[in-house]
Amino acid sequence: MSELEALQKEVADLTKAVGSLANPIPFERQLWSKAKLAEFFNCSVDSVDRIRLQKGFPKGRRRNVDSDRGGLIWRACEVVAWADAHLFEGVE
Repeated sequence: MSELEALQKEVADLTKAVGSLANPIPFERQLWSKAKLAEFFNCSVDSVDRIRLQKGFPKGRRRNVDSDRGGLIWRACEVVAWADAHLFEGVE
């Protein structure tokens, strides 16, 4: 493991620990809206639509499965795993 990879893992672990303090819902169970995706990717809500078109981006789910209305939500762990796999390719 390179020094950069070790540092990235340490930052990810710290981020997870701090995030769990602020939110009582475990990270593996968190659901994110488009606004939370925009915050995670540090972009506008409109830019999230372009990110969602990328290959392999996790499928969004409806808040109310019995209706076509309402915004989509995504599992936080799926979005972070996708971002790790696609946004940090070749980064050393």
